[in-house]
Amino acid sequence: PASRGAQLTLACLLAGRGESREEVASLIDQGLDDGRFIAEETSEALPVILAVYALVHTNEIQRAHTLTEAMLADAQARGSVVGFVAATTHRGLATLVRGGLAEAEADIRAALELAVEHGLTYTVPIIATYLSRTLLQRGEHEAAAAVLQDVTLPPAMAEMPAALLLLEARGRACLARGHRAQATSELRRCGHIADRRRLHNPAFLAWRSALALALAPDRPEQARELAHTELELARRGDSPRAIGIALRVCGLLAEP
Repeated sequence: PASRGAQLTLACLLAGRGESREEVASLIDQGLDDGRFIAEETSEALPVILAVYALVHTNEIQRAHTLTEAMLADAQARGSVVGFVAATTHRGLATLVRGGLAEAEADIRAALELAVEHGLTYTVPIIATYLSRTLLQRGEHEAAAAVLQDVTLPPAMAEMPAALLLLEARGRACLARGHRAQATSELRRCGHIADRRRLHNPAFLAWRSALALALAPDRPEQARELAHTELELARRGDSPRAIGIALRVCGLLAEP
C-alpha cells in the first residue's frame, strides 16, 4: 500500500514523456488498487489527480472519466471542497478531450468558481487553462484570452507542469486572435521548459503544432519541421488524437 502513490506519480511522468502505454496502465492498476487508494487517501490526494492526467494523455478517456466519477462520489460523501474541485476539474478535462464542450465548460467553470472562492491558489492556473482551451474550441477567442489575463503563478511553480499548461494556453489564445509574435514567444518558452523536463508527449502538450502555425507565414520550413516532429512523437506514443492534430497541421503547412 505504501507504494501506491509513487506508482500513480510514475505513471503520470511516463505518460508525459510518451513512454509505454502498457506500463502506464499497469502502474495505474497497481496504484489505484481496486479503489483502495481513493478509499484510504481520498480524492484530495495528488497521485489520484496525476492518474487522471496519465489516463487522459494515453487516450484512456472513458477510464479517466470513470475515475473522476469515483473521486466526485468520495468528495460529496465527505463534503470536501478540495475533492470536489479536483474531481470536477478533471472530469471536465476528460469530457473536453472527448469533445463534450458544453459539459466540459460547466464542470470547469464550477471548479474555477469554487477554487477562487476558497483561495485554492495552486489550482486556479490549471483550471483556467482548461477553461481557456474549452472556450477556444467553442470559437470564443476573446473570452479564452480573458480567462488567462490575470492568472499568475507562484514562483515555486515557474517550471512545473502548471506553468507549461498556462504558457501553451496563452500561446494558443494569442494565435487564435492573430497575435503571432506573442504566441511564438509563449509557445517557445513552453517548449524549452518541456524539453528540459523531457515531457515529449504531444498528447500532453501539443506546443510544436501551435508554434508551427504561428511561424508558418515567415518561416515555413521551420514550421513544417516542427509539425513533422510532433507527428513522429505522436506516432511513437501511439496517440490517435495527437496524431490527428499533428496530421491536420502538417496538411495545412504542406507545400502546394
